[in-house]
Amino acid sequence: MNSQTFTIYDKQQTTPIIMDKTYNKATYSARAYKQVARAVQDLRQDIGMVTGAIDAKLVQQCFDDSSECLAKRLVQADQNKIPALHYRLTNQTTPVIIIGIFEESALLQELYQAGKLPQAEKLPQETESFLITNVDQPTATIPTALVIAGSDARGTIYG
Repeated sequence: MNSQTFTIYDKQQTTPIIMDKTYNKATYSARAYKQVARAVQDLRQDIGMVTGAIDAKLVQQCFDDSSECLAKRLVQADQNKIPALHYRLTNQTTPVIIIGIFEESALLQELYQAGKLPQAEKLPQETESFLITNVDQPTATIPTALVIAGSDARGTIYG
């Protein structure tokens, strides 16, 4: 990870999270996608608890923290205090967080092919590894991105 700072919440708005809509390159792509999608929702909730949009005590007391319960909390929370979730880089004009499995994510592959993510080159040879880095100008309209790229689902979730 480089030493640049990245602001997730500026006391007015949170940085949106971008991830692919699906994965379909490998045998277990659908399962891996489901795991990463749940981790992204958990991250959104964690940020919401830090910003005060979601009551952390309520989450801690949940006996059944199903995906449905999590989704309901995210919908009911102050939307300025939790990251919006988008599935493409187009139409983005603010800093973003991009999350995905390096070899499965079309978004991450696009950044890599454009020379914006050279440090991810060795991820495919690793297991349960991840990379967290800032990428300047990932697209013409996005000034900066915090990229969390995993070698596999578990690596992405760890990241």
